[in-house]
Formats: sequence, C-alpha cells, structure tokens
Amino acid sequence: MGSFFKLANASVPRKSFLIGSCVIVGVATCLTLRYYWKRRSRKYYKSVEETCAVGGKRILVLGLDDAGKSSLLLHLSRPDATSTQPPPTEGFNVVCINSENGSSLNFWELGGSETVRPYWPNFLQDTSVLVYMVNSADDQRLRSSAHEFRRILQDERLKNVPILVLANKQDLPGAKSVEDISTTLGLDELKQLNFNVHILPLQMPSDSSCRSTVAEAKHKILQLSRGCSPILSL
Repeated sequence: MGSFFKLANASVPRKSFLIGSCVIVGVATCLTLRYYWKRRSRKYYKSVEETCAVGGKRILVLGLDDAGKSSLLLHLSRPDATSTQPPPTEGFNVVCINSENGSSLNFWELGGSETVRPYWPNFLQDTSVLVYMVNSADDQRLRSSAHEFRRILQDERLKNVPILVLANKQDLPGAKSVEDISTTLGLDELKQLNFNVHILPLQMPSDSSCRSTVAEAKHKILQLSRGCSPILSL
C-alpha cells in the first residue's frame, strides 16, 4: 500500500510537468504565429506601396468566410467578369484599382475564417473606408458576423472611419432583408454613437442585369473615400 501511494504521488509532478509543457508550447505557438503575421503584413505593405499608386485610399474589406469578399474584388477590378467563384482567401489579398486620373483605391481583403479573424486588428492602420460584408442567406452565422463586426469597431483606429455594410447574396432563397441585417448589426445604435455607417444590398452578377448592385457599391465606396468631394469614375 505504501508503495502505491509513493507511485501515485510521484505521478502528480509528472502530470503537472506535462500540462505545463503543453501550455508553454501552446503559448509559444500563438506568439510565433502572431509574430509571423506582423512580419508578413509589414513585408506586404512595402510590396503594395511599390505596386499601387502613391497616396491611394486604403479600403479594408472584412467579413466572415463565404461572405463574398473575394467575389466583390473580382467584379470591382474586372467589371466584365462572369460568375466564376474565386478561391477563398486564406490570409489576405490586395487589389489596386486605378482611376483614369491616376488616383487609386487599394482594397485590402482579409480572410474571414476563425483562424484569421484574431489578426484583423493588425491591418486597421491608415484605413480610409471599412467595407464589412455579410452573407444575408447564412442565418445561422448572422449573429456571429454581428459579433465580429461590433468587436472590431471597438478599436479606436476605426472611430472616425466611414463604414459600408454590404448585405450580400440578396438573390439567394431565405436571404435576410437589408432592414433585418441593419437591426442585427445594430447600425442605428452605431449612428447614435456618431459612427458614419451605411448599408447597401448586394448580389454578385450572374448576367448584365445584376451588375447595378456592384456598381452602386463601387460608387458608394468612392463617395465615402473622398468625403464630399466630386466622385471620379474608375
């Protein structure tokens, strides 16, 4: 019996050691990933600055995965694009759209998966307009989308940034209306807190008759990025 208690007592430090080791490995992994994302974002900032026009407006595009962010950038940069679905963005993607007079909008699209969302705050600096996309037909994750939206708006760097919510996939069965999306995201409350927030319906074009919603979104983004100044067409 005495040997049994000695063995049991000896196993306690071993278990504590194993648990402690797992915690240390987990923390080290998280810190390494965070460091990697910061280094990667800084490196990409420099690359984009060399590629895009100097002084371009920075448009940050956020939303859960499957909200349609990549599709929006595809149709903004290629108005004649068909309904081909681009692959999901695993990390981040940058598309520079230049106007005829040389000015540019630099769209930064971040992946919306659970593993990427914690890194959204690393990309908030120097944002001219925040575009937040919602899958109107994904009723099960609508509240999760609203939670992520309100969470990111707690960052002081977005306090004075114009916000455009795009209620995407309005053409799908069961899609929530713009009014329902606005209520779930609490846009009226945000307006009372002096957020410059707007919302538009959106659906990706399957033929020429559907392109008006993308054009309206582009027009609104230009308007918000330029304040009250005249709007220039892309």
